[in-house]
Amino acid sequence: MSGVGIIILCALIIAFVFVVLQIMRSTKIPCKQSIVAWVGTLGSGKTYLAVHYGKKAYRKQETRYFIYKMFKWLPKSDKIFKDWKYPPTLYSNIPIRINKKTLSTPLTKEMLLERGILPEKCVVVIDEIGAIASQWDFDNPYVQEQLEKFVRFFRHWLDGRMFVTDQVATNIVKPIRSRLGMIYGLHDFHRYGVVLPFYKVTTIPMLLVEDNNNIMTTTELDENYFFGFLPYLKKHGSYNSRCYKPIYRGCAVRKIDHFDNSLYTKYLIDISVSKAMQKDYQNNKEKYKEYLYNDVSIVDTADKRADKDDDNTISVDVPQV
Repeated sequence: MSGVGIIILCALIIAFVFVVLQIMRSTKIPCKQSIVAWVGTLGSGKTYLAVHYGKKAYRKQETRYFIYKMFKWLPKSDKIFKDWKYPPTLYSNIPIRINKKTLSTPLTKEMLLERGILPEKCVVVIDEIGAIASQWDFDNPYVQEQLEKFVRFFRHWLDGRMFVTDQVATNIVKPIRSRLGMIYGLHDFHRYGVVLPFYKVTTIPMLLVEDNNNIMTTTELDENYFFGFLPYLKKHGSYNSRCYKPIYRGCAVRKIDHFDNSLYTKYLIDISVSKAMQKDYQNNKEKYKEYLYNDVSIVDTADKRADKDDDNTISVDVPQV
């Protein structure tokens, strides 16, 4: 082997060792962590990580389901593979390309607010969750009661994985933010080694704890980083970082049947309520807290009735058990 060949080989070995060390030392997301949140400014890599881990969880369930189908003829296979018998599903509020033939299923308002729609072991990706449930939604019963219960009981109800992002943690309404537990703050997303097919992004894990006085405190843990594969070509990327571009020249839509292969969309989840319903919720919160004990359409019915009421005379009757 020539001198140039030896130099190239040594450089490749050194690069390989450095990459392995970076992977070993990088932050790992525990598989048992049902809900994972990333926050960061524009271009910090939060959506990239949410999509990456969402697809990773999908592929894991896909592999399990494939193995289950191979051995479902075994006696008591449903008990042996009790967590593996569910088909993989991925729901998101932005278009995600799972593979060349499959896109994610649009996450709808009904899926977030009603029980019994999403399947067991599903994967949910919510980009910019603060746009759905911001700190200003303190008087929105959809957010304070139904969405809060969905996040609180997500593991109990579905035993799935949820990955969410936002630009600032405090923008997320408190009842939802307090259920996230650990939030990963991101900055300095870049291609590792300038030319290598890997990314590296610095992260500061933030542990959210609520004391007896309902005061939320944030504890920043030691700074670390996420590290992983970053392809060169984006022709068939997993998502479009500018997926909402069509809204600027047109109008957003509240309902959609499926995502387009272009990975652009005008779809925005809207769970806002009328001013009449906000006022009624402030005055009659106990009625709305009956959500778990009544029919799932209880709040939706109240919203429709509130819309018909005059702003000065509000009467929203929520059925009691």
